[in-house]
Amino acid sequence: MPKFSLIIPCYNLAPWIRACLDSVRAQDCPDWEAICVDDESSDASGAILDEYAGKDARIQVIHQKNAGEGGARNTGLAQAAGQWVFFLDGDDVLAPGSLSVLSSLVKAHPAEKLFRFDYQVFEDGQPWTPRQPDLTCRRKEISRAIPMRDFFTYVWQHLFHRSIVENRRFKRYKRGCDRVFIDDILLNAVDSFVETNAILYGYRQRQTSVMHRPPSLQIIRDEMDHRRDIVNMIEASPKHVAYAGNWWLEGYFTADVGALAAGRPAAERRAIREHWQMCAREMRKAKGFSRRARWVFAVCTRFPSPFVWWLFCRDWPRISPYRFCRRVAGRFVREVRKIAFERKQK
Repeated sequence: MPKFSLIIPCYNLAPWIRACLDSVRAQDCPDWEAICVDDESSDASGAILDEYAGKDARIQVIHQKNAGEGGARNTGLAQAAGQWVFFLDGDDVLAPGSLSVLSSLVKAHPAEKLFRFDYQVFEDGQPWTPRQPDLTCRRKEISRAIPMRDFFTYVWQHLFHRSIVENRRFKRYKRGCDRVFIDDILLNAVDSFVETNAILYGYRQRQTSVMHRPPSLQIIRDEMDHRRDIVNMIEASPKHVAYAGNWWLEGYFTADVGALAAGRPAAERRAIREHWQMCAREMRKAKGFSRRARWVFAVCTRFPSPFVWWLFCRDWPRISPYRFCRRVAGRFVREVRKIAFERKQK
């Protein structure tokens, strides 16, 4: 049984997949397997994967019909045989010696089942040389309270013990499935993890990736749905997560969705508004939201008109009801004075 199972989803990554696999093969720890899942690529990605599988018996290739990134990772999880599971995107790279560092962490903390490490962003087309920070390592307890910042991580930023992932699967979201996966583990599978600032991963930024394209209607729905999933997990968990006022959860539902709908065709705006209102009705009683957010949810679901939704989720979402009423009253008074002044001038 190999020590590490590296799961590498691949969809139309022919210009980058060689660098990814070369960084894996260059690791000085030989005890690994790489499960590469070709998600019905239309370029040469599948052929490149087969070429590398012919060079190295530790590389397995699975060709499947397109199921999205989450579906490809699920296929890899079903085939993983290693004691530890590591997710690596096919356009990113591993730093030299990454698996040896992780192996030493596992030996130093035999009771832990989750490890988190640092990464470094680099631009596509530029060589990557990871910086070398002063290495620190700490164990973090999450048995009672979890700061919301611990939720802003990537699934490839972690090393998972096989026991906490083998019965879990990614949801079929075009965006957000990795965040639901790791947050489920933080809330329901572990009470602590070990974190190091060692830079073990190179995160390639490329303008053609899905993260840099304008979001489609389905992606906007998925963004709402996976946040709703996380809110529901937090509410059901005995652990406490303080997210009131958090920009990623609360700010998205009370401001960002309205901004994303602006400028779209009327049918898309209506579809976004209806999906948002469905989520808001479900989450308006969640205890973790601030009173301001619950007030926005209550008003927009009670008065589901396009104008009310636009007004509350676009223009004044970040102010309290009291300040909101003062601002509206102030505008009204100024308009009345303006009309009175114009009449007086005539």
